[in-house]
Amino acid sequence: MPDSTDGANLPDQLGGEVADFVLEIVGAGIPGAGLVAQPLFRKVREEWTRHRSTALRAAVSTSGLTLNDLRERITEDPRLIPLVTRLLYAAGMNGHDRTLKAMGAAFGRATREPDAMAECELILTAIADLTGDHARTLQLLTTEPPEFSGTALVWTPELLQRRSALSSRTTMLCLAALVARGLVDSTSGFGGVTVCRVTSLGYEVLQVLREYADDA
Repeated sequence: MPDSTDGANLPDQLGGEVADFVLEIVGAGIPGAGLVAQPLFRKVREEWTRHRSTALRAAVSTSGLTLNDLRERITEDPRLIPLVTRLLYAAGMNGHDRTLKAMGAAFGRATREPDAMAECELILTAIADLTGDHARTLQLLTTEPPEFSGTALVWTPELLQRRSALSSRTTMLCLAALVARGLVDSTSGFGGVTVCRVTSLGYEVLQVLREYADDA
């Protein structure tokens, strides 16, 4: 990493190596394909660099450290290495800026407060591929279910589909992803009706998105 304190020009050595490797394979397998693919992978590398820079800038901001100090802290505490590895990998796969800032800020807090490392790991795992659609679906489930025919309802997949601004298919895919990550609990209630409730981890993730992403 260069001697920069704001992370604006952070290198993406890993992303560059992967892109070069893919280019090499493409170029070897299809004559002339390497030349065609180079502009595409240059764009991919630029995006990876931007995503990782966004996450690391948030980490620097939340930790209260300079980039050099943050690097030293990671070197001094081996427990931070798998966390920053997970952060950078996730940042390379997720282009949602709010999620990237939240992940980076959660890691920054872990460098500042060692007791928060376990929480940071849970958060990074839970939101690594969280998009805006996931966040909006999760937020909707924290609101009071609307009344229908004068009776207060719990959130069900069908009701969620009707009230979400997303398409029915997208809503169901988001709900399935949230359940798989432990952010939403989906169980059969009275009469076999499926009830959807935000878990404690789900509320924690929303808190992180609100606080960390806004502060970073």
